[in-house]
Amino acid sequence: MGKKIVVKFGGSNLKSGKDYLRVVHIVKTYNIPIVAVVSAHYGITGLIQNAIELLSKDRSVILSLIAGIMHSYQVLIEEIFPPKQHAILHKKIQSRLAELQLVLFDLHFNGGTTGFASDLAMSYGERLSSLFISEMLNTHGFACSEKLPENIGLFTDGNSSFARANIPASESGIRKHLSGEFTVVVPGFYGITASGVVKLLGRGGSDYTAAIIGCCLRAASVDLWKDVEGFMTADPKIVCSPLLIQNLGYNEAAELSCFGARILHPETVSPLKPVGIPLRILDVGKFNGEIKPSTLISGRNGTHPGVIKSIAGSDDFVILQLHGADVGAHPGILAEVTGLLEVVGVNFKSLITSQPGINILLSKADLPRVSEILNAHPLNTVSDIYVEDRISVIVLVGEGIMDQAGILLQVLGAVATPDTSIHTVVMGVSAISAYFIVDRNKCNETIRVIHQTLFKNHQNIKQLSYESKTSF
Repeated sequence: MGKKIVVKFGGSNLKSGKDYLRVVHIVKTYNIPIVAVVSAHYGITGLIQNAIELLSKDRSVILSLIAGIMHSYQVLIEEIFPPKQHAILHKKIQSRLAELQLVLFDLHFNGGTTGFASDLAMSYGERLSSLFISEMLNTHGFACSEKLPENIGLFTDGNSSFARANIPASESGIRKHLSGEFTVVVPGFYGITASGVVKLLGRGGSDYTAAIIGCCLRAASVDLWKDVEGFMTADPKIVCSPLLIQNLGYNEAAELSCFGARILHPETVSPLKPVGIPLRILDVGKFNGEIKPSTLISGRNGTHPGVIKSIAGSDDFVILQLHGADVGAHPGILAEVTGLLEVVGVNFKSLITSQPGINILLSKADLPRVSEILNAHPLNTVSDIYVEDRISVIVLVGEGIMDQAGILLQVLGAVATPDTSIHTVVMGVSAISAYFIVDRNKCNETIRVIHQTLFKNHQNIKQLSYESKTSF
């Protein structure tokens, strides 16, 4: 048989019986055996997380959680499956919930602080979903099985809550278990370490799971079914009538995902780019019996005269400021700082030095780990450490942006008003992007001004398509 397609269904598309039956229709439309990667039923991961936060003081939340999830699945079972299958499906879901219950009680008796048990508990939203969907597809005539990441050897590093894949270690097992002429359902969001410990892949991690599997299988494509149309010139929650982008390069999609476009998990592109597997975004709400991508992400970068394809903004960053006399000129200081960040597994997004200081752009979630290690290992040349957390990062993305200085001057002119304070402009670090750091309360307004400036001549069309050129 030919190459498989890896198809991911997100939790926002798994809310009702109607949604699940639409999944059946989509799988049928592919007309070949696929690997289906599934997220948790809508809202269940949040319920599990809330229970974990409360259970150290009140174990009654465990039984309430289990009962609530069982009720949700009972409603779906009665809506989707014939009556003769209700009892057996009820028993299978109940058995998997019993596993979750044991993990949660373990967390309760350990004070709710055991990292590996917390990750294991959080994985059960996806485990329940993969069980349910595999049973549903079998009921509708597919030769289908469920495979868990621990069954197929989807290996990660040891980081909790935001693990990275170990592709070389995962390839043989994934090919062995997922290459046959049958459809397989795999829960997303988590992998395992070499010793079998569950580690989460982070928010939106099912995208990343699909990409990991796609890479290992050398899939024909990785298809992500979303509840949005695709990548746009800006967030439609911020900008009125943004334009659909039909083609993006790998690097462009990765930059947008890292700096605020929440369509993709930030690591999704990284396994696919080296092997040239296309990533396709599809709008589940517009499914009409055809597999028709809204946005294609590949090594063939679309270009157009304006160069910039999209604008994104994020509040999820802080600036760590290290001050001291001549700190920026002190030999070895950068190696010392980056070495400490490496110890705690933190990658900084940008680093700017001057004679009296070093400014490091970090993800907000990484700040506690960075603060802890800097307190434990004081830097001799640093006298003061400050954190600027009232900022937003706005990124402009487009292949060739550094060749179009006039565009950036136009943008700077548009946003340089008395009401907008631009802290930093970062250019030249990447050939496809430029960054602006602004006051947080001005982020959305600044994005709207930039979008109007760059796309004012395109507001009467619904999408931008680009001529393609091969990127090496």
